[in-house]
Amino acid sequence: MASGTRHGAVSASSASRYNGWAMTTAKQEALKLIETLPEDTSLEEILRELAFARMVERGLVDSDQGHTISQDEMAQRLDSWVK
Repeated sequence: MASGTRHGAVSASSASRYNGWAMTTAKQEALKLIETLPEDTSLEEILRELAFARMVERGLVDSDQGHTISQDEMAQRLDSWVK
Protein backbone atom coordinates (compact mmCIF):
# COMPACT_ATOMS: atom_id res chain seq x y z
CA MET A 1 0.00 0.00 0.00
CA ALA A 2 1.29 3.42 -0.84
CA SER A 3 2.50 5.33 2.16
CA GLY A 4 0.04 7.94 3.31
CA THR A 5 -2.88 6.20 1.61
CA ARG A 6 -5.38 4.36 3.78
CA HIS A 7 -6.93 1.13 2.54
CA GLY A 8 -9.66 1.88 0.03
CA ALA A 9 -8.74 5.54 -0.33
CA VAL A 10 -9.40 6.83 -3.82
CA SER A 11 -6.75 8.91 -5.53
CA ALA A 12 -7.95 11.78 -7.68
CA SER A 13 -6.64 10.12 -10.84
CA SER A 14 -8.23 6.72 -10.30
CA ALA A 15 -11.46 8.04 -8.80
CA SER A 16 -12.44 10.02 -11.86
CA ARG A 17 -12.93 6.80 -13.82
CA TYR A 18 -15.29 5.31 -11.23
CA ASN A 19 -18.57 7.11 -11.84
CA GLY A 20 -17.05 10.48 -10.97
CA TRP A 21 -16.69 9.68 -7.25
CA ALA A 22 -14.02 12.36 -6.89
CA MET A 23 -16.26 14.91 -8.59
CA THR A 24 -19.21 14.45 -6.22
CA THR A 25 -19.71 13.99 -2.53
CA ALA A 26 -20.41 10.64 -0.91
CA LYS A 27 -23.91 11.87 -0.11
CA GLN A 28 -24.56 12.70 -3.77
CA GLU A 29 -23.32 9.27 -4.86
CA ALA A 30 -25.48 7.53 -2.25
CA LEU A 31 -28.54 9.47 -3.37
CA LYS A 32 -27.83 8.65 -7.01
CA LEU A 33 -27.64 4.94 -6.19
CA ILE A 34 -30.78 5.07 -4.03
CA GLU A 35 -32.70 6.77 -6.86
CA THR A 36 -32.08 3.72 -9.08
CA LEU A 37 -33.82 1.40 -6.60
CA PRO A 38 -37.54 0.56 -6.67
CA GLU A 39 -39.82 2.68 -4.46
CA ASP A 40 -40.63 -0.28 -2.20
CA THR A 41 -36.98 -1.04 -1.40
CA SER A 42 -36.45 -1.76 2.29
CA LEU A 43 -33.89 0.05 4.41
CA GLU A 44 -31.93 -3.20 4.73
CA GLU A 45 -31.78 -3.56 0.93
CA ILE A 46 -30.64 0.05 0.55
CA LEU A 47 -27.87 -0.49 3.09
CA ARG A 48 -26.77 -3.69 1.33
CA GLU A 49 -26.64 -1.88 -2.03
CA LEU A 50 -24.61 0.98 -0.57
CA ALA A 51 -22.19 -1.45 1.12
CA PHE A 52 -21.83 -3.46 -2.09
CA ALA A 53 -21.10 -0.34 -4.16
CA ARG A 54 -18.42 0.69 -1.65
CA MET A 55 -16.82 -2.77 -1.69
CA VAL A 56 -16.70 -2.74 -5.50
CA GLU A 57 -15.15 0.74 -5.47
CA ARG A 58 -12.47 -0.38 -3.00
CA GLY A 59 -11.78 -3.51 -5.02
CA LEU A 60 -11.30 -1.54 -8.22
CA VAL A 61 -8.94 0.89 -6.50
CA ASP A 62 -6.98 -1.99 -4.94
CA SER A 63 -6.72 -3.64 -8.35
CA ASP A 64 -5.53 -0.41 -9.99
CA GLN A 65 -2.88 -0.09 -7.28
CA GLY A 66 -1.67 -3.67 -7.83
CA HIS A 67 -3.04 -5.00 -4.53
CA THR A 68 -4.05 -8.37 -5.95
CA ILE A 69 -3.13 -12.03 -5.45
CA SER A 70 -2.96 -14.93 -7.90
CA GLN A 71 -5.67 -17.56 -8.22
CA ASP A 72 -3.24 -20.14 -6.81
CA GLU A 73 -2.61 -18.04 -3.70
CA MET A 74 -6.34 -17.51 -3.24
CA ALA A 75 -6.97 -21.27 -3.55
CA GLN A 76 -4.33 -21.88 -0.87
CA ARG A 77 -5.94 -19.33 1.43
CA LEU A 78 -9.38 -20.85 0.95
CA ASP A 79 -8.00 -24.33 1.62
CA SER A 80 -6.42 -23.12 4.87
CA TRP A 81 -9.78 -21.72 6.04
CA VAL A 82 -11.55 -25.03 5.46
CA LYS A 83 -9.07 -27.05 7.54
